[in-house]
Amino acid sequence: MEPLIPCVAHLAGIWAEEIGGISMLVDEQRALTDTVLDAARRIASLDRTLIGTTWRVRQKPWARAVRDIVRGRSWDHPSIQLADLIAGAGQAVARRHAGAPSAAGDRLHSLVVPLITQESMVPHDEPARFAEVSEQTV
Repeated sequence: MEPLIPCVAHLAGIWAEEIGGISMLVDEQRALTDTVLDAARRIASLDRTLIGTTWRVRQKPWARAVRDIVRGRSWDHPSIQLADLIAGAGQAVARRHAGAPSAAGDRLHSLVVPLITQESMVPHDEPARFAEVSEQTV
């Protein structure tokens, strides 16, 4: 299963709880079809509560619901372009932290580190895997 799909639904649900009803714009990915995004929206808009051994599932109120999840292309949406820039800054700081210093990582460190929360961390078996330089990220 493509891990991006449940991540979109989970993050949308977390942000809707945090800030209220939302619509979400995601970068175009092959796995994120209209059908998948509609299913992610429906799942993210459900409240699930464990009562004893039974799950109670009901629709979230409109004020906390994920109203829509749509796909866009970075060259059409400045917000996706900004997200790409922020991801790049995070990766430069992660590389610095893993021992691969760079001028960008040094300059961005004091700006990026305060923005990191437990919910924003990507778990890996080795932190250096996120920080490694590959041909795709250069």
